[in-house]
Amino acid sequence: MTASDRRVTLDVAHQERIAASRQQILEAELDVAWNVREAGHRLDSLEHDEAGLPLTWEMTARAGLVRTAFRGELVASDPVVMRALGPRRLVETCTTTVGHEADAQGRLLVQWRLVVEITPTSALEHWLTRRLAPWQRRSLQRSLARQMTRWAAAIEAASGVSAAN
Repeated sequence: MTASDRRVTLDVAHQERIAASRQQILEAELDVAWNVREAGHRLDSLEHDEAGLPLTWEMTARAGLVRTAFRGELVASDPVVMRALGPRRLVETCTTTVGHEADAQGRLLVQWRLVVEITPTSALEHWLTRRLAPWQRRSLQRSLARQMTRWAAAIEAASGVSAAN
């Protein structure tokens, strides 16, 4: 069995309407240091290019007592595509698409898509990962929704617009 045969993919999405300018939303999404802090993680290093865009970063995520180190990179800036490589062949790719047209309340549609690829290294790990995938997908969906709803509220607060869902 090849590594690609063992790969388990979790694909989740969330969307919010945000009362902020497209530029404010994109700038916030590209602000890796702010995003890492908003998510409750620790930023260990961050490298920018000449234009000020984040190139690579290292962060430590925390879930309870467990800490996990990730190495991230910016793949594209509009839509924003960021990829993080974690331990044990874990790859997370997050794509953020910001709409161009505001709705009647002046809110832009922002869509997030998170794809997590897990490549188990043993037959037992593969079996367990596949068995737990539906539960992991639901958990990941809830986590993404919570995090992005908080993120949207923080963007609206920073832009000086009140959130009126």
